[in-house]
This record gives sequence, C-alpha cells and structure tokens, in this order.
Amino acid sequence: MEMNQVAMAIGRAFADTEIQEHKAFEDYARELGDNPTYEKYEGLRLAFIAGYVEVRINATGNAADQAFKRFLGRLCEKIHIDVPARPKSENPNAIKKQREREAKKEALLEKHEHIDLATLHDQLSAAYEIQAKNPMKKNKDIGELETVIKERMKDTVKNTKEALREIKKDLRQAITDCDDISLLTKALDILQ
Repeated sequence: MEMNQVAMAIGRAFADTEIQEHKAFEDYARELGDNPTYEKYEGLRLAFIAGYVEVRINATGNAADQAFKRFLGRLCEKIHIDVPARPKSENPNAIKKQREREAKKEALLEKHEHIDLATLHDQLSAAYEIQAKNPMKKNKDIGELETVIKERMKDTVKNTKEALREIKKDLRQAITDCDDISLLTKALDILQ
C-alpha cells in the first residue's frame, strides 16, 4: 500500500512539473508577443538567464545559456514561435565585408556545384594527405573544400531535421489517437 502512495506522489509531482513547464511556455510566449523585435527577444533571454541563475545559484553563465537553449527548443517545439534573427550591422564597413564574404562563398559553391559530395570528400582527404606530407606549405584547397562541404551539408541537415520533426509530430498524434494495445505494442517493438 505504501509503495502505491509513493508512486502516486511521484505521479502528482511529475504532473505538477509538466503543468508548470507548460505555463512557463505560455507566459514566455505571451510576453514575447506575436512579432517581437530582436531587442525584445534578447532582453527576455537575459532576464530568463538572470532568473535561472537566481534560483540555481551555482550555475555558471554557460550552464544558464544552455538552459535557455533547452527552454527555447522545447518552447519552439510545443508552441511553434518564431525567434527573431539578430539584426545585421549597419556599419558600412561591416556590410561591405559581409557582402564580400557572401560573394566569395557563392563563387566557391558555383565552382564546385557540378561535383558530388562523395567526390568532394575524396578531394578533401587527398588535400589533407598532401598537407600532412608537407606541413609547412599551406594548402588553400582544404579551406575551400571544407566550406563547400559544410554549406552543402547544412541544407541536407536542415531538410532532414524538418522532415523528422514533421514525422515525429504525426507519430505522436497517431499514438495519441490509437486505442489498440496490440498495435501500440507492435509500434513500440519496431521503434526499439
């Protein structure tokens, strides 16, 4: 009998935590608003971190930043808010430099657009081997190939994450709607 009461208390504590988490998400989203500026977002981020550190006294700045990232990830997943992007610098020199970097990257991507990813990886491996044989000589191909591979992989990873998010959302809904124990058991066996 006592074990049942302990389990019930744990269940209540867990339910309270979930309710508090959902309330925190709603309160934060309400405070952020529908179309927030980056300044408002950044102000709320800093206030969140200050509140976190106030409660978790031994937390370092990095731990508080990581806590906010976890919170924001869950918030975006559950409430689907859009986080405003950091505004670009209005300094003319910074704008010019950014445009130069973007143009250089575009030219690099165009130069290698006809080469598949596997071949690019092979070329990068060969460039590393050449560099290892003569470490005093810089090999500009390494930086170029790393940039091209990184940019191509960015799109692939983004698309994969988006597809996974949608499938998981559909799967959660299907599980919620399903009342057939044998079907749910089979699904669990497949996923484990």
